[in-house]
Amino acid sequence: MGEVLPQERSTPSDSGAGERIVVERRVVDRHGVPVEGARVLVRERSNAFDSRFRPFSDRVWQEPLVTDSGGGFAVPARPGFIYEVQVHAEGYAPSTLRLFGQAPAPVVLYPPSLVRGRATDGLSGAPLSMVEVTLESGSFVRRVLTDGAGRFEIGGVSAGTHLLSLRHPGFTLARATFLVAGTGDVVQRDFVLQPGVTVSGKVRLRSGGTSPFTLVRIFDLEKQLLVASGLTNQDGHYEFASLSERGLFEVSADAGSVGMGLANFEIEIGIEELAVDLVVEDLWALTGIVTNEESAPLAGATITVARASGSWNGFIHVDADEEGRFVVEGLAAGQTYLVVARCEGFAMMTRLGVTRELASEPLIFALPEEAALRGLVVSNGSTPVPGALVRVTMPGTGTSPLYGYSDDLGRFDLRGLATGLVQVTVLAPRHLPYQVEFSLALPAVVEMGTLTLTPSVRTAR
Repeated sequence: MGEVLPQERSTPSDSGAGERIVVERRVVDRHGVPVEGARVLVRERSNAFDSRFRPFSDRVWQEPLVTDSGGGFAVPARPGFIYEVQVHAEGYAPSTLRLFGQAPAPVVLYPPSLVRGRATDGLSGAPLSMVEVTLESGSFVRRVLTDGAGRFEIGGVSAGTHLLSLRHPGFTLARATFLVAGTGDVVQRDFVLQPGVTVSGKVRLRSGGTSPFTLVRIFDLEKQLLVASGLTNQDGHYEFASLSERGLFEVSADAGSVGMGLANFEIEIGIEELAVDLVVEDLWALTGIVTNEESAPLAGATITVARASGSWNGFIHVDADEEGRFVVEGLAAGQTYLVVARCEGFAMMTRLGVTRELASEPLIFALPEEAALRGLVVSNGSTPVPGALVRVTMPGTGTSPLYGYSDDLGRFDLRGLATGLVQVTVLAPRHLPYQVEFSLALPAVVEMGTLTLTPSVRTAR
C-alpha cells in the first residue's frame, strides 16, 4: 500500500471566516491498492457542539468528489466542523466515515457481501412465501420478499452489524443480529417462524346486546407491557392475530371511556386461538343546565365528569350550549361520578355521588358570581411569610375547597369563591394554624388585611 497523502494543510478561507483546513484522504481496497474513480459525497455539521443535538444539514457538495489515480481526495473543511463522508465505488460496498480533523488515514473499501436465507413454518416445516424480510444497519434499510421456496437474498451488504427481521401474517416476528466481516462472503441465515396466537371475542353490555366501537387492550401482566389495542367493529367483535408472547395477560374493554370490562387469560405453547368475551356496564347520558343565580343560562360553561371510585382516573369534558344545557354521554350504570361546573367570572360548583338513579332528572347548576379574597400573611406582626398555604372552605355550597399560597412578600389572592359563609385556614411551617370564619358577600373582592401567624414554641428536653 502506497504512502498516505500529507496531513491537513491550511489555506486562506474565501468566506472571510478564517482559515480552511484541507483534509486529505486516500481510498484503497482491502489489499491496499488505490481505488481510482470512487465517488465521494460530503455533508457538513454546523459544529462539534451542535452535532450532539442536530442531524446533518442538507448541504451536499454540488459535484461529488472523485478519487484520482492514487485513490486520493481532498475535503476543504472549516476548523471545528464535523464532516460525514460517503464513498461509493463499483464492485465495493459503500463506506461511511466522519472527519474530525485528525491525522489522515486511508478509507478501506471491501467487496459487498451477500445475505441469503430461508423461512419455514415452525409446525409443518413447509417453506413460507411472501414473507417480508428487512435488513437494517444504521440508516441502511433493505426489504425483500421470500419466493415460492421461502428463500431470500440481499446483496450489496457492507461490513458491520446488521439486524434481520421477518414478518408474516399469522406468525410471530422473527429477528436476528449478525456481523458481516466485509470479505465478500455469503452469509446464510435461516429462520423458523412459529405460528402466532389469535385472541378474539365480543364485548357485550350487561343488559344484553353488543358494544360497538369499544376500545380493547391486551396487557402482559408479567412484563407490565401493552401488547395490542384496537376497537371492536359494529357487532362488538374484536380480534388480535399473531400474538407472539407466552404468559399471563389481561384483556380490557373500555366503553365510553368509563364502563370497564376485564378478563384474564393465559397463552401456552401449542395454543393457536383463544376466545375471550367481555361484559361492560350499560351506558347512560347525564343531562343538565348551567345558569347564574338569576336563572340566566351560562353558554360555554365547562362540565367535567370523573369517576368517583375504581381504577379509571380519566375525565370527560363538555361545554354547555347557548341555552346553558349539556349532555355527557358514555357513563356506566352502577358507577358513581363527580360532576364539576365552571364558568369564567363565576364560582365553581361540584356535585358528589352522582349516579344514574340520582340523575334521572337534569342536574341544575346555579353558579354564584365569583368572589375573591386578598390578604397578607406575616409572622410576629411584621415579617412576611412566603409559601403559606391558604385554604378556603365554603360549607353548604357544594363547592370544593380552594387552595393558594402566599408569594415572596407574603401576599395571596384567591379567586373563584362563592358568596356566603367561608372558612379561611392558613398553614405555614414552624407556625401555629390560623383560622377565621366570616360571611362573604359582594363586592367581588374582599380585602382581609394582615393575617398574623404565631410562631410555634418548641420545648427543649
